[in-house]
Amino acid sequence: SMPALFKIVQDPHPPLPQGVSKHLSDFLLKCFVKDPLKRPSAQDLLNHKWIQSVSGYGPTPSPLLRQQSLLMSP
Repeated sequence: SMPALFKIVQDPHPPLPQGVSKHLSDFLLKCFVKDPLKRPSAQDLLNHKWIQSVSGYGPTPSPLLRQQSLLMSP
C-alpha cells in the first residue's frame, strides 16, 4: 500500500521492538542503514557483538586472514 511505501522512504528505520538489548538495537540499526555505501558489510554484521553473543562462535576471519593462515600452515 502507498502509506507503507511512503513510511519506508521517509522514516529512518522501522520501529524497534520494545525491550531489545542495546547490542540487538545497534545491530538492527546498522542493518537498516538505507545508503549501501554507509551500511556495514555482511562480514561486519557477522562480527557484530550481538551475532557473536547468540551464535556461539567468535568473529569470522577476513578472507585475507584465512588465505594467510592457509599459506602458513605446514
